[in-house]
Amino acid sequence: MEDEIALFNRLSIVLGLSYDTFEPTQTADQPEPGKMDTFNPQIGLVFDLTDATRLHASVGKKTRFPSLKELYSEYGGGNPDLDPERAIAYEIGASHRFSERLTTEVSLFYNDIDDLIDTKRIDGNNVYININEAIIYGAEAVVRLRLTDDFNAELNYTYMETQDRANNDRDLEARPRHRFNLALAYRFAFGLTANLQASYVQRQFWESANTYEWEKLPDYLLVNAKLTQRLKTIGGLGSEIFFQAANVLDKDYYETNGPEPGFNFLAGITLRL
Repeated sequence: MEDEIALFNRLSIVLGLSYDTFEPTQTADQPEPGKMDTFNPQIGLVFDLTDATRLHASVGKKTRFPSLKELYSEYGGGNPDLDPERAIAYEIGASHRFSERLTTEVSLFYNDIDDLIDTKRIDGNNVYININEAIIYGAEAVVRLRLTDDFNAELNYTYMETQDRANNDRDLEARPRHRFNLALAYRFAFGLTANLQASYVQRQFWESANTYEWEKLPDYLLVNAKLTQRLKTIGGLGSEIFFQAANVLDKDYYETNGPEPGFNFLAGITLRL
């Protein structure tokens, strides 16, 4: 449940509450972790400083239940004794519309996390565990530009600091300090939309699978692309065909779930009533 209530002409308060429950009902040869449930409240303020500038601030409790892979995967390091990950998330920020074609956003965030679900190398294998306490904080900036009626661009940058309180405040594994994202989208008159997305990731660490030492991972550039062609509507049924390619440069890279796939693609058709 969520509602935005106008307090004054330019000031609103946003109140929210969710009830989340997680109950595995059947497993093969693993113990069931039992039912987990929680209430997650949040509150925020929105202030329209001018017609073009908006300020916001919020605080909320967030809960992430372990996934089936994290609980049960025999080869992925599943651990049926995992507890849910709980966090108190704070954010302040501002957005400004310079014109109909240019908008910007900036925000600061701070997350205090208990029982963070992460991996640890035990006896040569990665196993999912709960980290007693972790801190994640940083800043994000976004620029959205409508170059023409058919050509849009978005550039965003995230600066992130992480602290593993259980390991002398060292960085959390595979959480990059710097991430730059660029997204371009162009719509052609004959119904084709072309999307290009690029990410540059810098300064992240992991526990080496060979030496068990804490090592810095190489920086990498990840490029994804997608083409979508809208087809004629027949009998009230709309359709489009698409082709998308991920990791176009076939980079070897690592994220929180481990090594990620190299170049891969997907083609298909979408039907809409």
